[in-house]
Amino acid sequence: MIFDSKQRAGRILACFLSLGSSLAFGALVDVAGLGAASQTSEWNGGQFPAGNANDGSSATFSHTNTTTQNNSWQVVLDQEYEVARIEVEMRGDCCAGRMTGTVVRGFNESGVSVFSANLVDPGIGSTAVFEVPGGIKMERVRVGFENGGTNPGQNTSMIHFGEVRVFTQEEAFAEVASFTASLREVTSGQAVTLRWSTGDANEVRLYPGGQVVSADGSMVVNPAESVIYEIVATNVRGAVKKALGVVVDGVGLPLQLSELMASNGGSLVRSDGSTPDWIELWNPNPFDLDAAGYGLGDDGADARKFVFSEEVIPAGGYLMVDAADVALDGILATGFGLSRGAGERLVLSGPDSQVLETLVYPKQFSDVSYGGFGGNELRYFVNPSPGEVNGGGAVEGFVADTQFSVKRGFYEVPQMVTITSATPESLIYVTSDGSEPGPENTAASLYDGALMISRTTVLRAAAFREGWEPTDVDTQTYLFASQVGGQSSAPSGFPQRWVPSLNGVQSSVAAFSHFGMNEGVLARLPMPDSAGVDFELEEALTSIPSISLVLDAEVMFDPVDGLHVNARRRGRAWERNVSFEVIDPVMGSEVQANCGLRMHGGWNRFPEMLKKSFRLYFRSEYGDSKLRYAMFPRSEIEEFDRLILRSGNGKAWASPWRALSGNGNSLVRVTYMRDQIVRDFQATTGNHAIPGTFMHLYINGHYWGLYNPVERPTEHFAAARFGGDEDEYDVIKWVRGAGHQVSAGDDVAWNQLIGLVRGNVLNPTTFEAIRELLDLENFADYIVVNHFAGNSDWIDNNVYSMRRRLAGERFRFYCWDSEESFLSVGTDVSDRNVNDTCSEIHMALRGHPEYRQLFADRVQRHFFNEGALTFGKTRAVLDFHSGSIDRAIVGESARWGDLLRPSNPYDRSDWLGEVSNLRGNYLSRRLGTTLGQFKDDGLYPKVDAPVFQPQHGGQVAVGTAVTLAADPAVTIYYTLDGSDPRLAGGGLSEGALEFAGSLDNEVVIGFESDWKFLDDNSDLGGSDVVVGEPGYGAGNWKHENFDDVGWGSGAAPLGYGSISGTTLNTIVSYGDDVSLRYRTTYFRKSFEVLGAGDISSLNLRVLRDDGVVIYLNGVEVARSGFSEEIRVVTAETLAEAVVGSGERILVEFTVPFGLLKEGANIITAEVHQANDVSSDLGFDLELTGKIPGVGGRIDIVGGTLIKSRVREAGEWSALSEALFIAGDRAQDLYLSELMYHPADGGAEFLEITNRGRVRHLLSDLRIRGGIQFDFRGASVTALEPGGRIVLVRDAGVFSLVYPAVNFGGNYDGGLGNGSDSFSLEDLKGNVLWTMAYADAAPWPSGTDGEGRSFVYVGGDATEPGSWRPSVEVGGNPGTSDRVPYSEGEGLADYVIGGQEVTLGGAAIVRFEVLFNAGADDVELTPEWSSNMNGWFGDRLTLVAQEALGAGLVKRTWQMTREANEERLFFRVSLEKR
Repeated sequence: MIFDSKQRAGRILACFLSLGSSLAFGALVDVAGLGAASQTSEWNGGQFPAGNANDGSSATFSHTNTTTQNNSWQVVLDQEYEVARIEVEMRGDCCAGRMTGTVVRGFNESGVSVFSANLVDPGIGSTAVFEVPGGIKMERVRVGFENGGTNPGQNTSMIHFGEVRVFTQEEAFAEVASFTASLREVTSGQAVTLRWSTGDANEVRLYPGGQVVSADGSMVVNPAESVIYEIVATNVRGAVKKALGVVVDGVGLPLQLSELMASNGGSLVRSDGSTPDWIELWNPNPFDLDAAGYGLGDDGADARKFVFSEEVIPAGGYLMVDAADVALDGILATGFGLSRGAGERLVLSGPDSQVLETLVYPKQFSDVSYGGFGGNELRYFVNPSPGEVNGGGAVEGFVADTQFSVKRGFYEVPQMVTITSATPESLIYVTSDGSEPGPENTAASLYDGALMISRTTVLRAAAFREGWEPTDVDTQTYLFASQVGGQSSAPSGFPQRWVPSLNGVQSSVAAFSHFGMNEGVLARLPMPDSAGVDFELEEALTSIPSISLVLDAEVMFDPVDGLHVNARRRGRAWERNVSFEVIDPVMGSEVQANCGLRMHGGWNRFPEMLKKSFRLYFRSEYGDSKLRYAMFPRSEIEEFDRLILRSGNGKAWASPWRALSGNGNSLVRVTYMRDQIVRDFQATTGNHAIPGTFMHLYINGHYWGLYNPVERPTEHFAAARFGGDEDEYDVIKWVRGAGHQVSAGDDVAWNQLIGLVRGNVLNPTTFEAIRELLDLENFADYIVVNHFAGNSDWIDNNVYSMRRRLAGERFRFYCWDSEESFLSVGTDVSDRNVNDTCSEIHMALRGHPEYRQLFADRVQRHFFNEGALTFGKTRAVLDFHSGSIDRAIVGESARWGDLLRPSNPYDRSDWLGEVSNLRGNYLSRRLGTTLGQFKDDGLYPKVDAPVFQPQHGGQVAVGTAVTLAADPAVTIYYTLDGSDPRLAGGGLSEGALEFAGSLDNEVVIGFESDWKFLDDNSDLGGSDVVVGEPGYGAGNWKHENFDDVGWGSGAAPLGYGSISGTTLNTIVSYGDDVSLRYRTTYFRKSFEVLGAGDISSLNLRVLRDDGVVIYLNGVEVARSGFSEEIRVVTAETLAEAVVGSGERILVEFTVPFGLLKEGANIITAEVHQANDVSSDLGFDLELTGKIPGVGGRIDIVGGTLIKSRVREAGEWSALSEALFIAGDRAQDLYLSELMYHPADGGAEFLEITNRGRVRHLLSDLRIRGGIQFDFRGASVTALEPGGRIVLVRDAGVFSLVYPAVNFGGNYDGGLGNGSDSFSLEDLKGNVLWTMAYADAAPWPSGTDGEGRSFVYVGGDATEPGSWRPSVEVGGNPGTSDRVPYSEGEGLADYVIGGQEVTLGGAAIVRFEVLFNAGADDVELTPEWSSNMNGWFGDRLTLVAQEALGAGLVKRTWQMTREANEERLFFRVSLEKR
């Protein structure tokens, strides 16, 4: 039986011992990292845990306290080993001599001390080495004080080590020490003596023949012809061989195909980073052989695709050849690759062109080679040996993966599951307890037939065959949501007691298992969700995706080395293999990957926190090196190396450190969303942020709660977004009490940055050097977001910063672990300063006027004009996440809500209350508070920025007049070229324009105007009946032609009762019953407007008591007094109460001025009471417009970016900028040409053209998908009508191929040679268009490596018929190859080059048309008829477009002929575009 390498290591020793052989050993192997480390005490609450001393890194160290007597560190190994050496490395930062006097001691599995030695501290970073006498076996190694020992010269007993290593000797591979022949060149029948010597072999065979021979021996042979002899030695670690050739009668042996690799995943890497497939040839002769004339091919029809020139291979030597296009590192390249599929072939031919060997090989596997094993046998080699004799790890084949008939997912009815493997004679083992199936697992069953799955089950399977590599373990989780509510409170393999009652926490955690679901919470179901729809637990569990972790329960809960039980242990030693699945019942998607599992967090690791967080590592040793799945809905990244499953950490109902209730950070305020919301706020500011989402978690099928999966902030995260290799990045993180720590790379640049900050930041050279190292825009946004959130667990903790180690690259900061946020609207964190942190940088830079101005500009961007932190935007983020877990939170409540409040579990009502609190009491009020704090700190100027009218950028009609408003006493400056009106240093830019005009107010409807009203308790319909909706017309009261003759009339204010500070002019009725007053009263007013086109803004001021909805010309323009949840207001809808002085406050609204019509207009309103006994009602309204004065307008005739500031007494306001879009960019900016697969020597590119009539800006656009490009980095910022921008993959190559063509920039990634897709979108994610193409018909031919490009001719860009091949090879970037149509020219003469009808079988008819490739001004449509009376195009399908050269393209359509269609006619319809 052959096992995977991780399994094999533990079983080889057992096999050797059972044989009782005399064994030799291989290299020393450190096994300390396989064990569980612990220490007798902790330093500073576990800041330097024991696992730091066996994590394989000298950069970390363990540390105990100073007072515990006989402090020690120990590691319990994963099994008993014969130990050869122990090494103890001192910490590398300080404290030489402190460990002298400690004792190194080893214990066997019975706990008996079998080795001891006194340790003398060798100095900082040095290592004490202890050689262990042979034959001593240890299971535990301890280093520490004994008998009350102390640190030399001190009354302390602290222990700290950088690394402790425990070495054993691994078993050796079998060895062929020598294999010789007495003669290598003989005559036929002449005797030759073969001699061999092997070591550590269980079996030795001699080939040809394969007879078993002694380990060391000789044999006389009498070869009749030239022959290759091989000696093969085998043991449990595999087989090795040596071979030699004997030449008979001077007939040399030909070259041999000895080994190949057809799927190099990285086992051999060339200097340029490529990983080519390779071929190994062997010269079996006793003399040198010239390979000149030998040929290689991968096709029987062309066995000599590559022919060797002079290449001498020494006697018995090897020649490596890359199966690649380009020769590198002195290695030849064949010019063709190897396919990995079964049945592929590799052909070797001799100098005479005769085929010497045809190797037809089976399916190949990544990083596994294939070649000769012994005699004529072929094997896979899991340990490839390029350039050397084929060695160990030979297997006959790979067992085919197990296949499950039913995929993982949620199910409502039982499922019959069959499991198969395509490999004959394979045995399938299965488990359902999470453990790995295999013949040695007593919990595994031998699969012998279909399995009925009728309850939640984690099914694991692996297939085995003697002498073959077994399959990986495949895992499928089947979830039955209807059974989760009744899951066991004491599941098999899970601990019955978790932790004892603990002191020092807000609420003690009882010593009982907590695995079931609370019946009281479940009894409250069904309940309505936020949309009013009732749901049960099943809907709560399937409303979001679920994660399933499957592993042996002991891996998680074993009391000695279980991860959950030992959650404070860190490092690779505490990483375990786990199956990870995502099951999304909403989208219907799923994925599975094996990965490494660790515990995660700080306080989260303590035993009293039962609901813990987890960390996932995707590595090739477990399976795929990355998780490839769209984990996060709003992230473009779909490949991940690291993920964290956040439990809610300190802000979860299971957290014992929080008060049960109260206004602070108590459990009643838990939302599970604070951290995710802050990270999303950073994303909405336009920065990269750590993505996350929400999913349910199951462990071995047991529901574990609501989790927040996030990408881990690492060098992998940075490289995926900013390019380069992962090892090029510095990642710095902050941990309270430990300062900054290097997570990846080094801190050289960070220390340089801090040094600059501590200098004179006002020095221009210093400030510029800071800008070179720190992305100031990102940094300011980061500070703003954390201040807005009121984050109190920040600055010296939970901070990440990353930088690529290249000139010009800068540190960027990322929000992380922000659970202590949104707690009090008045929180002020602006003045907290901690050395060596982001706050030290911020506080120092506050002294520089340019930083203050930049900071103010970022505040202006995010706090105003629907910026990222305005209430509408922050509320949208909150509503997105609260909406996603609105139902799901019930699962968390049932699982954990009763842990600390058993009698009254925390539930969805608690959660809804805090969500409402965040929305109504924090987000709605925090903006003004934070802005005031920034003003107090001098980070936002006293002078306000200009206000754009009629709107702050966005889509407008061509010719729209834009104005800028500010205090009349100040001066407004603006630019239209993208520059800042303010110069660095505070001066006025030469390109700045002064906004000379003013805005004059015009009252359209004044207060105390006359109104019509209806006060008879009528129901006139809902607020959703507006322009464009069914029911809207002259019969609707909002319509201008509605008959209101029977309505009352009077001057405003209108109402009844007493309205604070207001005298009513007209009294309306509330009915005869004071206990049941009319809920709704309706108002209408017709008015005339002359010169509506001159009005550039409209503003409403409204007196209302209580709620009001207002409509202008049938469109709702304002509402007040109704919650967000109320979408449609009806006559029965009650409003929120307005009381006291609030009645006199005028509510203000900005109204779209474009709704005004020249001439007659209608404004309508409905006023609603807060209850049926309300004592008063009031309504009045003013509508005013602004008209630009002379010179006071900026006419928008195309895409226009306006940047403006106010300047008053030398002080500048923050920058207010707006991008106005005129015209239809989605229609005007089109992909005009695409070179996705250039010919050899060609260049990949795409071209975008503006076919509109107005100028379009590009600066807010980007390309996403298979390629990525941000137009903010383009050399072309706008396209005039008819303008083109060319984007390229490789600037150097493109410039060589097209030296006269200017291009706008390089995109990241490359267009797929087979197919690909990408989109043009704005920075807000709004998609203008998407392009998806393929290289197969009916997409145009001649474009897939033959040199032509795709050229767009019209229609849907995702349809093949909308494209043609370019007229010439190479395409025409930056220009057009269109042939203009000349008026008077015949359309057919312009387009048609010929036509033909052919038969493609009995029922298939093809219609072919030759057309002139550049004739794009005429649209060609094929039609058919059976009688030449009626012509149709519906059954014709485009099947091919072939570039013929000479400017001709052949298009082929086909249709299926019906049985009754004896004759068919075809034609093309031509129409000028």
